[in-house]
Amino acid sequence: AVADAYVAAGSNVRPRASLREALGLLAREFPGLVASRAYTNPAVGFQGEDFVNLVVRFPTDLPTEVLRDRLKAVE
Repeated sequence: AVADAYVAAGSNVRPRASLREALGLLAREFPGLVASRAYTNPAVGFQGEDFVNLVVRFPTDLPTEVLRDRLKAVE
């Protein structure tokens, strides 16, 4: 059965470029992908650059383990 997957994504290493690249890869892998607005958040618990975070949603019928592996490959 097809269900919507929701995945949080974020980076503080060249965050906008990194997320743009990741979204392109995810959109090719998961047609129907929709991304939320991106939000900038300060690093918490350590000194570092600000994070840029967002959430994506896409329909998938992949088993959880397979979906996890494909997301790890993009990561």
